Amino acid sequence: MPAVSPRARREAVIVLLLFGAAFWWGQRYVTEWRAAGQRQVFYQEYFEPAAMIACGYGFVHAVPSYEPPMGDFIRQRVDRFDCASISPGQPVSHTGMPQQAWFYLMWTVGLYWMLFGVSWSGLVWFLGFLFALVVVIAYATFRLAAPMWLAAPAAVALMMSVLHRQNLPHLRDYAKAPFVLGLLLILFWMVRRRSTATRLIALSALYGVVLGFGYGFRADFLSNIPPLIITVLCFVPGFSLRDLAGKAAALVVAAALFVAVSWPAVSYVVQQGGCQWHVVMLGLEHNFDDNLGVTPSYYQWVARFSDEYIHTSVNSYLYRTGALPPVPYCSIDYDVASGGYLVSILQTAPGDVLTRAYTSTLRVMDLPFYLFGTGPETTLNRSPLGEFLTNFVGTGRLAVFITVVILGAASWQWGLFAVFVVMYFGSYPSLQFASRHFFHLEFLGWWAIAFVVAQMIRTALWLATGAEPAWATGDGKMVRRGLLFAAVVAAVIWLPLPLARAYQDATIATLTQDLLAAPRVPVALSPEAGGAGLVLTSPPLLEGSPDLTQTALLDVTLDLAACPSGVPLGVLYDKANPFYDFSASIAMQPAGRPAERILVPVYRGFLGLSLGGAPASCVTRVERLESVRGLPLLPVLTLPPGWRDLPRHQSIGKVALRLWGYGD
Repeated sequence: MPAVSPRARREAVIVLLLFGAAFWWGQRYVTEWRAAGQRQVFYQEYFEPAAMIACGYGFVHAVPSYEPPMGDFIRQRVDRFDCASISPGQPVSHTGMPQQAWFYLMWTVGLYWMLFGVSWSGLVWFLGFLFALVVVIAYATFRLAAPMWLAAPAAVALMMSVLHRQNLPHLRDYAKAPFVLGLLLILFWMVRRRSTATRLIALSALYGVVLGFGYGFRADFLSNIPPLIITVLCFVPGFSLRDLAGKAAALVVAAALFVAVSWPAVSYVVQQGGCQWHVVMLGLEHNFDDNLGVTPSYYQWVARFSDEYIHTSVNSYLYRTGALPPVPYCSIDYDVASGGYLVSILQTAPGDVLTRAYTSTLRVMDLPFYLFGTGPETTLNRSPLGEFLTNFVGTGRLAVFITVVILGAASWQWGLFAVFVVMYFGSYPSLQFASRHFFHLEFLGWWAIAFVVAQMIRTALWLATGAEPAWATGDGKMVRRGLLFAAVVAAVIWLPLPLARAYQDATIATLTQDLLAAPRVPVALSPEAGGAGLVLTSPPLLEGSPDLTQTALLDVTLDLAACPSGVPLGVLYDKANPFYDFSASIAMQPAGRPAERILVPVYRGFLGLSLGGAPASCVTRVERLESVRGLPLLPVLTLPPGWRDLPRHQSIGKVALRLWGYGD
């Protein structure tokens, strides 16, 4: 047996110390977080199959489901569940289970509960293990950028991250972190050096297995398929016919293993639907504009962050376009319909797609220096270190830029791979920019910082010894090559933006004009008792309509001469069904510009308008479009005076562009 080198022993000690420290720190944080009265949210009501697995019944649910005492446990009325409380001969079923899409998550938690007891509080040890796994995988990626004495502090920095820890208690969303970091590590191994066909196939096979298992935790792991294909074809060294044959074989093996491993989850999604486009639709809600730091224009595609609202608007889209009858939520037909609706929006607003992608990338590069969603002021959420780091917003993106320049100078292939990783993984969170979708990407900023610091120290040592640094050879040829690479990449990335915006300005202008010019009919409203709003004189608005969603586009004209500060207009719905009560205020965009005219789509159950304390005299006219048939898109339009001079696209806000200083 070959002797283990001292370096390998030191590496092993560091890994063990990081794992142990992260495990202790992670489970301690979740324990104290729970003790402080905070609530874990990871769809616990869906975990009945995990409890049944722990009790030896397999992947099934009781018939009927959610009956006591299982129902009390699933609804978190009690912390623990005793398998002995299941009645002998309890009827069970494996059909009608949406949890099939989370097949491996259910089995993993079920087996854990089988070993350690079925309890919510007992999961803190499992979360501590996941936390430790993330830190160790991150350390392995940092080792590709820097020596161990720099990689270890970078891993500790990730371990202490406020953003990272805030997402730890929420099992379903946090569990994807080790998978994503593991997949990225495999890609890094592929590109780092030229691979034999056997090595490339082995790494691709590993990627397929990890991706397939991860898909059984979260369906959004499908976003990790393109990086493998692009990396293998474009960035793995070797482009001869023999190399391309090896690459093709590697991708075939990866695909086969992914399908085989993920099949228990994939088969359900293929047959029943997965609601992937629905999630993207939710990400268009205006609050995500604020999270991203984009400056909005006068239109909004989604008025409410609500599954039922999106379902209703998708069925309305089907009626308006005459494509299909109403479709069930999260069915295969719903996936097709919501995808078609989303494509219509994206075709109309491609400039916003790029703006949001670029802004998301700027944010993700700087995650080490942002505090997202700090929540209530508790000892668990307050972090002096986190608050201090917010003074250095911009350092992450500067480090990424320098890293790209250095790698591009050494090899355009490495440089382009770095750009691809940053742009792809940095931009896809724009689909729904909430911290649970991007917290795990904080390691990218620390990776770049570790790399740059390592290069600075190496250069300092060269200069101290009188040796000529590698970048200074050939009269600064590497420096010039790196800057040329950066300039070319920047041009390729940014030049499409003004072109996409010019196209979008024309499409939004046409859409707005068509909606304003469409025939209208008056809507009879009368002041509500107490003067809080205006209600329909004869509800419902569209009685007898063949449209089951009863869609109407209201056109409300306001008197800004009488009410110069504007009217905080909102919509009122029937509260009989709380899931379809879409009552909410209308977000006035752009912010700080009171609207003189508002167009807003309303649906079944609409009762009237709320005025937010403004007098009814501020509303001078309410009409609706005579018909919405043939109109694929019905955005909310909040038109202030001079709205025709506003840009008809979103812009990257000052918050996102800020280089140093607290950005939020």
